[in-house]
Amino acid sequence: MRRYLEKKVALYRFDVTLIDVVIEYLISIHLLDDMVFIGEFVRSRNTIKPKGARALRMELKKYGVRDTDIDTYLKEHKQQEEDLALRALRSKMKTLSHIHDTSKRFQKAVQFMQRRGFSYDTAKHAYNSLSEKM
Repeated sequence: MRRYLEKKVALYRFDVTLIDVVIEYLISIHLLDDMVFIGEFVRSRNTIKPKGARALRMELKKYGVRDTDIDTYLKEHKQQEEDLALRALRSKMKTLSHIHDTSKRFQKAVQFMQRRGFSYDTAKHAYNSLSEKM
């Protein structure tokens, strides 16, 4: 955030000392709290586009969140990986149902799930659960 505000100082020519004031204010209202950010990010991601812990970790690292904070959050808030995997795959199964070769359909489903950060075992279990219902 500091680097971002420093760039804005040059662009908009405001006083550099305001950066510390702004950062202190954002910390006081919990807008610069990494744990709060992680919680909101995971909640919104799982609502819109469910992903596994591995993919969430990579995305959070892209935002500059420390590994220790990510580990702490994920240990304290265990995700129901299988439920998330089922939700993610359920939307994809409609597209995959057009593939008549079952091994090819399975392969595509597992690849989709692995791109979403789920393990092979979780992807396989989700696929088997959904394909039984089809």
